[in-house]
Amino acid sequence: MVTTIYCILAVCTTFSKCTTGKLYEIVVTQNTLLSATASLGTYIQIHHTTDASKYFDAYMTAIDNQLACSEATLKNETFTEIETLNLEETKNYLQQVFESLSQKRNSEIDAGMLEINSELREQLKEVRIISEQLEWLHNLSKNLHTAINGYIERVENL
Repeated sequence: MVTTIYCILAVCTTFSKCTTGKLYEIVVTQNTLLSATASLGTYIQIHHTTDASKYFDAYMTAIDNQLACSEATLKNETFTEIETLNLEETKNYLQQVFESLSQKRNSEIDAGMLEINSELREQLKEVRIISEQLEWLHNLSKNLHTAINGYIERVENL
């Protein structure tokens, strides 16, 4: 993923007639994407997390598809999308997992167990943080693709 991002920046900077505003938008989005990716990677390395599920893989494939499509657009090549799970299904599953864990915690509170056990706390935190980060990364990859398309349109119209 990082290689694709650097390739995108390299191709963008090779256009001799560039529009600074769109190029700036691409660079900012790219840097935010790199930062968010590093943040997620750091969280996964530091915390004991569950194994990556097919839902995690679906998000990563969707993000990779967006980045590869952006790269292909810049190189004026065709792009073949890698098939993945429906992201709505993925979002719904992750939300259901969080709600299930929340219900479990609510039941514990109703039973008088006011102190949360560390395992449940970590599970709740993991589901929420990772699902939000994956959604953010996916949105950033879509924004990057949109910015690149806008950049190319402006360059072609010069």
